[in-house]
Order: sequence, then structure tokens, then C-alpha cells
Amino acid sequence: MSVRFILGKSGTGKTEQCFSEVRSELKLNPDGAPLIYLVPDHMTFDTEYELAKTPGLGGMTRLNVYSFSRLALRVLQQAGGITRFHLNKVGITMLLRKIVEQNKSRLRVFQKASDQSGFYDLLEETITEFKRYCQTPERVKEQMESLSEEGSSDSETIILYEKLRDIHTVYEQFEQAMIGKYIDSEDYLRLLAEKNRTGRFY
Repeated sequence: MSVRFILGKSGTGKTEQCFSEVRSELKLNPDGAPLIYLVPDHMTFDTEYELAKTPGLGGMTRLNVYSFSRLALRVLQQAGGITRFHLNKVGITMLLRKIVEQNKSRLRVFQKASDQSGFYDLLEETITEFKRYCQTPERVKEQMESLSEEGSSDSETIILYEKLRDIHTVYEQFEQAMIGKYIDSEDYLRLLAEKNRTGRFY
């Protein structure tokens, strides 16, 4: 299978070119092999709607419009490895609240900050960003150790170190709590990559 790149600046017709080729294929062979159209998460509905309203198309049962996370979920459902309970944003926030409360005596910056409005929403967003960009608890710990080795007495550096220390404590326990029990949206792509690499899950 060959790979073809359609490149160009915004507004040069890249999306329309893709739409045109999908429409042609659907009209030519409406019952053919499945077509997969990958788009960012926020574009799935608009893409499906734009293609569905094509005059004379008559149907598009062979077309599957997926975001990357949705594609990963679909593959895991068919190939195995998706037996954990899915946690949404609310579930993640509740789990983080439990972890913070259990470790409050160990936390320094978060001990008082956790009582502020919006703290857990911000913490959930931070953990999600870390997972999205493959920043594991081990990577956070490496950053802490790097700051410690610098030996700076600068107040901003000290505060940053304390924040990273608290984040590491919470993040590490969050990941431990998820193993074998829960999964969130950011885990699907990691599990898909693991499935592709080894064919096994834990």
C-alpha cells in the first residue's frame, strides 16, 4: 500500500480534494471495502455531515469517520485489550480528589491549594496533558532531580521543585490506581501502540 501526501497552505483545497476522492469512491463502489477517514476529535461530526449531504450519494455505509482516539478504541474492541472501566473527566477528578485527600500530609504546595475552587479541574487537565505528551511520573521525577542537582536557592526554582514533587506524588498514585481497573481517553492510543508492538496487554 502506497502513501500519498497532499500538502499545501490553509485554503488551498486539501480537504476538498480528500472529500472529492471519498465521494468518487463511494459512488463508484458503495458496497466496497470499508473506508477510514481520520480527523481531529472536534471534526468528526462536521466531516460526516459534509459527506452525508452529498447529492446523489445515496448512502455511505462503507465510510467510517474516526478521530484517532475513536479509531484506537475500535481496534481495541475488535482485537482485544479493552476490558477496563472507562473513566471520564468527572471520574478522573473524583479519583484525583481521593488521592490528594489520602496524601494531604505529604503534600506541600497542594495541601492548601486543594481547597481552592477549580483546583481539581486544573489538576485533571495537567495530568491529561502529561499523558498526552508521554510525560510519565518517571519523567516528572527526572525533572525534579535535575532541579535538585542544580542546587539553586532561587525562590521560583524552589516553588517549581515543590510543585513537581506534589504532582509526581499524585500522578504516580493515579497511574497505580488505573492499572488493570480503569482507562481514560488518553490511554487508548498508548494501548493501541502497545498492541501493535507486542500484541499483548496487561
